[in-house]
Amino acid sequence: MTLRYNLTGSDRKRLVTAISEITGAPAKY
Repeated sequence: MTLRYNLTGSDRKRLVTAISEITGAPAKY
């Protein structure tokens, strides 16, 4: 599954970290 969010920098990292914690999947930037 691929989701695209038009975020950059710290916002993107925060989002990726949150999704990673929820899904238990490793974060890929």
